Amino acid sequence: MRTGTRKARAALLAAAAAAIPLAIVPAQVAPAQAASSSAPGAATAAGHGRGSGDCVTSGFKRSTDQIEVISGHQTQTITGRGWTDLTCGSVSVQVPRGTHGHLTVWVNAEIRCKGPSVIGNWCGGRIVVDGVALPPSNNSDNDRFDWDTANPDDRRWRDGSMIAAGYVTCPANNSRMYCNKKIQVQATNNSSSTTFWIDDTIVRAELLRRQLFPR
Repeated sequence: MRTGTRKARAALLAAAAAAIPLAIVPAQVAPAQAASSSAPGAATAAGHGRGSGDCVTSGFKRSTDQIEVISGHQTQTITGRGWTDLTCGSVSVQVPRGTHGHLTVWVNAEIRCKGPSVIGNWCGGRIVVDGVALPPSNNSDNDRFDWDTANPDDRRWRDGSMIAAGYVTCPANNSRMYCNKKIQVQATNNSSSTTFWIDDTIVRAELLRRQLFPR
């Protein structure tokens, strides 16, 4: 076999190996906890959530893009007006030092906002990266994503989706080669008279980033 042919074949094999998706790995997750009041945009009053079961993660990572997915089949009931982390709602992506990337996060779940059907009764959500809300929401309590409106019916649940996107940056003077960006999906009640029921969640984060090493 010619030297050039061997080199070309080796390059193709290396590229194929780099594109192999990560294995699906079940992970134990602790019960959901409210966001810390010290985090940017955290509500003064803590929310309360409970959950059970395992979260399942999968992913795909290359030099220019990364996908991280987490899903869970447990039921979580959120009370209170503080932001509460979804039990299976956290993933991380890595941004190379001195670069930025574009991050898009999709969330889907079975949801039900239970409470009196009056003005102001609704249940909200947001997606935060390192404690800062990703657009279109922001860290203001007046700009939460209205995920569902309240209804007193026990059996009124629906398919609820949410999406957010924006740029994430790793400074050039970062001590490590990558910045680890933690993504967290959170939910809340806009009124103390509602409860937010969430089930069968899936979160998908996609990062498009600059290539770290030239090919």
